[in-house]
Amino acid sequence: MVTIQSANGNIIANTDDWLRYSPPDKKELQWRNGRSAKELAKSWFRTG
Repeated sequence: MVTIQSANGNIIANTDDWLRYSPPDKKELQWRNGRSAKELAKSWFRTG
């Protein structure tokens, strides 16, 4: 299992944490299903 941390050392365990601790520059525009920023984050938490 990979541990992901923000630049401030916060543990990122899911996409909600990712948005909270390490959001993209244009948060509201980029953080949507189907957009690359959120889809990349989701890919880090997929299993299988």
